[in-house]
Amino acid sequence: MAYCTLANMRSLLPKIMVISDENITTTTLQKPAGGASVLTPKEAQRLIELATEHIDSRLAPIYQVPLHRIVVAESAPISNIAKGATKIYVPDSGSYNVGQLVRLSLDNGTTELVTIKNIPDENIQEIELEKATVNAYPLSGGAWVQLIEYPDPIPSVCVKTAVSFAIDRQYVAEQSPDISNYGKTLRTQVSNDMDSILAGVSRLNGQVHTGRRFCRTSVLTAWKTVGEVQIGLGKES
Repeated sequence: MAYCTLANMRSLLPKIMVISDENITTTTLQKPAGGASVLTPKEAQRLIELATEHIDSRLAPIYQVPLHRIVVAESAPISNIAKGATKIYVPDSGSYNVGQLVRLSLDNGTTELVTIKNIPDENIQEIELEKATVNAYPLSGGAWVQLIEYPDPIPSVCVKTAVSFAIDRQYVAEQSPDISNYGKTLRTQVSNDMDSILAGVSRLNGQVHTGRRFCRTSVLTAWKTVGEVQIGLGKES
């Protein structure tokens, strides 16, 4: 289980760092022209797992962890989705982004998960998929396209934490001083986001609070920790 993906991590890494199985050599981080520092997908995934564990440890006092994905957007497709389709069409693709997980479903219970490969700028209704669909989803069968995500800002917090881990690990090996300003900035942003959740300023939609199993959490006010949380004190000097 992880709250972000390798694609998310690639989008936030500096250009002098890449996630790849290829053997790319480098001298130091100060000379990107000489090559790129490489993380293997396995190493990057482990950093994401560590970031996820860190998030769970902070949220455990007020939320049941691990968190679960929720439907953040849904719509009926505007045309039938054939078996083996690599493109689907929705009224407006503005709610969807590359790399996100989409659930296709029918009223009879047929369902599958697909990942978004591309969203063309010239067509606001088209979504390209990484893999062809296994089933057909006709409009007559009650077809739905649902975007499945962890609630904001959890994916952002996870990827920023994982990237800061990757950068600092590299700087310890190659740089003096061994702390990256970019890594510090990311951790400061993460600390502020987490403090906002713990202080009750931000709310994780669709998640279950600890200690109140038999009530609708959607009617509750935002929860916060018993002790006072000072937002913004996590900035690194």
